[in-house]
Amino acid sequence: MLKPASPTLPAEMAQEEAPSYRLLTFLNYGLVILMGLGWNLIGPALPAMRNEFSLSVASVGIVFPLATAGFALAVMIAGYVVDSYGRRPVLVGTSLMLGLGYLGWGLAPHWTVMAGIMFFTGAGLGCIDIITNVTTSDASSGDRVADLNRLHMFFGLSAVLSPLLIGLSLDVNWRLPMIAIGLLGFACLPLTFRVQLPQAASIERLSRDNVIPLARNGLITMITAVLVLYIWVEVSLIGWGVTYVTEVFQEPYGQSTVLVSLFWGAIFLGRLAIVWLSRRLTTEQIMQIPLIASAPLILVVGLAPSVLVIYAAVFLLGLCLAPVFPTMFAVALQRFPRRPGTVSIVLLLGAALGGLLPPYVIGVLAENLSFRIAMLSLVPIALVMPFLTHFAFRRARQGTDAA
Repeated sequence: MLKPASPTLPAEMAQEEAPSYRLLTFLNYGLVILMGLGWNLIGPALPAMRNEFSLSVASVGIVFPLATAGFALAVMIAGYVVDSYGRRPVLVGTSLMLGLGYLGWGLAPHWTVMAGIMFFTGAGLGCIDIITNVTTSDASSGDRVADLNRLHMFFGLSAVLSPLLIGLSLDVNWRLPMIAIGLLGFACLPLTFRVQLPQAASIERLSRDNVIPLARNGLITMITAVLVLYIWVEVSLIGWGVTYVTEVFQEPYGQSTVLVSLFWGAIFLGRLAIVWLSRRLTTEQIMQIPLIASAPLILVVGLAPSVLVIYAAVFLLGLCLAPVFPTMFAVALQRFPRRPGTVSIVLLLGAALGGLLPPYVIGVLAENLSFRIAMLSLVPIALVMPFLTHFAFRRARQGTDAA
């Protein structure tokens, strides 16, 4: 007679799988660290690129829309593959794209070549954003807000190092950090084949029939709008902050890169705090309280009489903006767990709009008006964010959006 299956088998299987999930967690953290380093090298590297290729402020600013366009295309392709064919192909492609993009940036001999390669660096970062968010959500034990804030705090941690790497490499070659990131991207390749991925909620072939209704969903539309404005402020401030300080206050370039480190250090600390606060405050409280302070802090950045005041305001601004991206992403994935790739496409493409033209516009405003006016143009954007967030959470509380 057949014996019934052992009731302890599922627990034993879970114990066997746990090391593989830990490996996935470490790989995701590593990829997000590389993403933080890679994206935040662009702003601090602008003066070095301007000097090497004799470019104007507006001309060098073209790297932002090029990198963002690559990011957007990668998000569309990676999101489609994730929902239609699974997570593994995107994980492998992420390592390859990151390696090729950053090695190409570090080795490009001419400005035209370098500008074109920025498209591929953005593509590598887009792949990272899709696969790390989706697989972290797949493996989440239930508290996606805490899990995704924990993941994204490594972005802030690594971003602290980006300007320092540029500053330290100036005496040798400012391209060395890009080459190092490219090599580390390739070094992740063996792990992408070995790591065990969590069981996904479903594999649902992406099509127009399920993308368009999701893109028109009221909750998703509001969350996307919040992310657009957040990226608008973040990329504009961090992309041009170093140049702003060097041009307006004649701060030495190597010292002015501390602005970016302060911002991302605050992002790291803020997201670390949210992992703890998510058990004590509602998600809406975590978002709304700091967002209200964002616009006044940007006003201080634009009107500050000294560099030290700017540094203090930027640090506090980083604390205030820390919860926006991972928390809003978690709300969307929690509402639509069966279509993480499709949700990621809609949210990240929307967010990419915030990084496509605004940083270029900041450069044009700075060149034709002044850097202070360019920075102050971000104040109205920050004023709108708390209101959009309030309406998004009110929509979420109504529970009218089908999962």
